Amino acid sequence: MLPALSGSAAQLPDHYNSVHAIVWVVADLDAAVQGWTKIGFPGIENLGTVAIPQGNRSGIRTQPRPIGIAKGRIGETAVCWIRPMGDGGPHSFFLKKHGSGIFSLVHRAPSVDALEAEVARMQSLGVGVLLRGSVNEGVGEVRYVIFDTEDGGAAAVST
Repeated sequence: MLPALSGSAAQLPDHYNSVHAIVWVVADLDAAVQGWTKIGFPGIENLGTVAIPQGNRSGIRTQPRPIGIAKGRIGETAVCWIRPMGDGGPHSFFLKKHGSGIFSLVHRAPSVDALEAEVARMQSLGVGVLLRGSVNEGVGEVRYVIFDTEDGGAAAVST
C-alpha cells in the first residue's frame, strides 16, 4: 500500500504535470497492434524483441530479459505495448496478476539530478524502486526508474 502523503511531502515535482508515455503489458503483441491499428491508431511500429534489465519486488536483477515491443504516438505522448517473454520480472508478474493492461505512466524528469532527487523523495515516502535501467532511443541514453507502487499503480520517471 502506498503511504499517505502529507505536508511538504505531498508536493509533486513539475514533471508529473504531463505524461511522456503510456506502457501497456499485453499477452499477444501482434493482436494488440492489429486491434489498435484497426480502430485507427496511427503509425504503430513493431520494434521486435529487445532485452532489458528486469527486476522483481524483492530486488533488482541485472540479467536482461527479452520483451517484444511496439510503439506509437498520440500527439506528444508515446504509447508502448510490451509482451514479456518468459517468466520473471515485473512485466511478466503484472501480466499474470492483472492480464493485459496499462502497466505504467511515464513522466519525464528534466535532468538526471531531478530523476535521482525523485528516487530519494519516493524512497523517503516508503516507495521502493521496482526496475531501473537505461535504453538508447537514437537521441542518446534515456534512464528510467519504475517505482514499486503495485498497490496503487505503477509510476515511472525517465530523463
